[in-house]
Amino acid sequence: MTVTIPPEFVPFVEQLVASGEFQSQESVIGEALELLREERQQFQELQAEIAIGIDQANRGEVVPFDADKIIASARKQFAKTE
Repeated sequence: MTVTIPPEFVPFVEQLVASGEFQSQESVIGEALELLREERQQFQELQAEIAIGIDQANRGEVVPFDADKIIASARKQFAKTE
């Protein structure tokens, strides 16, 4: 397969190769595709988690929102890390 890098990305790809961060244009493209695959996988996982949450909410399996409780909990957690 032959891939043509869009002209607006050529300087960026050449810079990455010239810096020694990547050995070739192909390795830059390979890394970009791997990141895209990971991003899509994370998006699919997030969609699945959201669907679970929506199903739970539709069944009434929710906890009332209490901003004060959430803030207090966050402050308590933050205090532990100091």
